[in-house]
Amino acid sequence: MFTCTTFADRVRFLIELAVTAPSTHNSQPWRFVITQESCRLWFEPKKQLKEADPSSRDLFISLGCVLENFVVAAQYYGMYKEVRLHMKENFVAEVFLYDRAAAHQEEYRSLCESILKRYNARGLFERTNIHEATLKRIEDIAQKYTEQGVRLQVVQNSTDIKNVAELTAKGIRIARSKPLFRKEFAQWFRTNLSKKQDGIPGYAVGLPLLPSFIAPFLMRYCSLAKVLVRKNTESILTAPAVCVIESDTDSPETWLQVGRLAERVMLECYAHDLATSIYVAAIEMDNMSQELAQTLELRGRPQFLFTCGVPLTNHRKFTPRLSVDLVLK
Repeated sequence: MFTCTTFADRVRFLIELAVTAPSTHNSQPWRFVITQESCRLWFEPKKQLKEADPSSRDLFISLGCVLENFVVAAQYYGMYKEVRLHMKENFVAEVFLYDRAAAHQEEYRSLCESILKRYNARGLFERTNIHEATLKRIEDIAQKYTEQGVRLQVVQNSTDIKNVAELTAKGIRIARSKPLFRKEFAQWFRTNLSKKQDGIPGYAVGLPLLPSFIAPFLMRYCSLAKVLVRKNTESILTAPAVCVIESDTDSPETWLQVGRLAERVMLECYAHDLATSIYVAAIEMDNMSQELAQTLELRGRPQFLFTCGVPLTNHRKFTPRLSVDLVLK
């Protein structure tokens, strides 16, 4: 940041941090416009996933994640002023900024550093409980979002976690039984040597080099549900906690707030040396969200779900990201 001499350069730096946010199939549906006093967030219609996300719910959750990253980074670097939601056509939100490089706001340091630590930690977790102080911190953060109509529930009961794993397995089987879903997913799968800056490289799901070359073919024409269910179930069952975000309403504005809360909590987890892994098959597929809500006795509709804990291995596998030049309109 100190090498950025102009307002536009400083905003570009914030965007570079923001785009590390998660998105379905790593599609990265965000676009940005830099003005004289702000940064505007848009979404790219071509990145909508008709099979995996027909309602665009996940798209707006991803936009909420990238927006929260941007805000956290701007707060740490002393540039943040306010956010205004627009939600008109493809224009989602605008973050107004101070044209200055102020002293760092130390209260946001750990969160800002966590932006570059966060990854989707597929694999097993250590069988250790999360510290009460960390859980209290996460719950306090979530409380601030209740006025936005979204709530967080941290599930630690082993029976409930087992039920989440079983519903996730059911969702995976449903998804993998759909040829059009498999075709769309395969289009976003990348080999380990791919130079593309989006999509899911084989190494991100634990595939060595050679299998990553045949994986797109297998992903498209074979169910692979048995393998995927086994790997995902094993991971979920070892997690000491499952975080579920619910809401009373379904709308793009609500989904955006879900994404902001999800990213903020995930950043807080990484700030406390925890890792997170996103699982939404039990929410996305058919009417399974109702079954999940009944199982966990939620008051509203589940919108987002991820596990958290200390990973058994610390082999971080980051997925690629589009350069700032490619996400600027």
